[in-house]
Amino acid sequence: MDIELIPVTVQEKERLSNMYQFYHYDFSRYTNEDLKEVTSDSVWNYLKGEVI
Repeated sequence: MDIELIPVTVQEKERLSNMYQFYHYDFSRYTNEDLKEVTSDSVWNYLKGEVI
């Protein structure tokens, strides 16, 4: 299996955020994270490396 990582553009921000919310939800049972804290802006900032 070949995997290719493609940078996400600002125009694709909403699509990536929606996909990440599913990922976050699926793994929340293992991470015990509070899903209420996830927003599209927090996901985008995280992926850009701007986490405080």
